[in-house]
Amino acid sequence: MEKKVNPWYYYLKGVLIKKEKPFLPGAQIHLHKWEGCYKVESVSINSFTIRKNRDLVSLPWDQFRCLKGEGTSEETVLKKELKTIRFHLAQTVSSVDRIIRSI
Repeated sequence: MEKKVNPWYYYLKGVLIKKEKPFLPGAQIHLHKWEGCYKVESVSINSFTIRKNRDLVSLPWDQFRCLKGEGTSEETVLKKELKTIRFHLAQTVSSVDRIIRSI
C-alpha cells in the first residue's frame, strides 16, 4: 500500500504556508535551478524530491518554478504568440477568400 502524502501546508523560505502544496508526487515540474522538466518523486513539508541523472535530489520549495505547461519562459511566450498570429492569419485568409468568391 502506497503512503498517502498530505497535500496541505509547506515551508517556503522558512515561512509556513497554510494552503495546498503546489504539486504532489508524479507531477511534472520546472525548476529555478536547472532547465528541463522533472518528475516529482516525493514531497514533504520542507522539500520535494526529483530524479536527476538517476539520482534522487531533494530541493527546498523555493526552487519550484512552475508546473509543466504553465510556464512563462521565453519559448512558451513565443509559442503562444505564434499560435495567435496563425489564428489571425487564418481569419484574414478566410475573409479574403469570401471577398474573392463574392466577386
